[in-house]
Amino acid sequence: MKRMNKLLACVLALILALSTLSVVFAAEAETELKAEKSGENVVVTLVSNSELVLGGVSGTLNYDKDAFELTGVASEKLDCDSNLETGAFAAEDAEVNVAAGDVLVTFTLAKKDAFEKNKEYTFSVEFDEFYDNELEDLEAEAPSAAYVEKLYTVTFDSDGGSAVEAQEVEEGETATKPADPTKDGYTFKGWQLDGKDFDFGTAITGDITLKAVWEKNEEPKPDDSPATGDTMNIALYGVLMMAAAAGVVVLSARKKEQ
Repeated sequence: MKRMNKLLACVLALILALSTLSVVFAAEAETELKAEKSGENVVVTLVSNSELVLGGVSGTLNYDKDAFELTGVASEKLDCDSNLETGAFAAEDAEVNVAAGDVLVTFTLAKKDAFEKNKEYTFSVEFDEFYDNELEDLEAEAPSAAYVEKLYTVTFDSDGGSAVEAQEVEEGETATKPADPTKDGYTFKGWQLDGKDFDFGTAITGDITLKAVWEKNEEPKPDDSPATGDTMNIALYGVLMMAAAAGVVVLSARKKEQ
């Protein structure tokens, strides 16, 4: 009887150990969701956090449909079917060896006009099935992944000159140097930030206002030279004076002859 009890205790201990092992394995068979900007799109990837022989995975990608449009769902390792309108996908195969860090499914989303700057957008996957050769129909939920596009405003204060349109610049990018503004009586010398000349190769990390620098043009000096009409009058006056002088000379000569 005692042997029977010991045997039963061993069996129970073994069952408990296997149960614990199974739970640990299930916890390790998780996935990670990553969201990254790629040009004008957002790429969301479902990544394996453990090594397993995968038979397939299916579920639905959840996202803000007012801000994004799902344009593609693909899997390099599995045959993938998807519904771009609902975000549902199913990637299946017989047996595929998956290493930790392997991408299971890639989602490509295009931004819509409703996309708001500096707002956090969250993507999540709700699984219908996630199974391998050890675990079948394991229900799981991937952690959410946030995507934020930070945009900053570069404002141009032309200080009385012609208007210059503000620019929205993504964090870490550079502003585009605008065409020089104009201002009557002044020459544009450049843009300054907080009293210092601004380098348009500087990465933008916040909202800034650039102020135009102007140099007052020198006023033209008065022109002392005579106008065209005055020149003609002076010339005529000179001719008359010469003629008068010549007449005086002629009269003087005649008087002497007499």
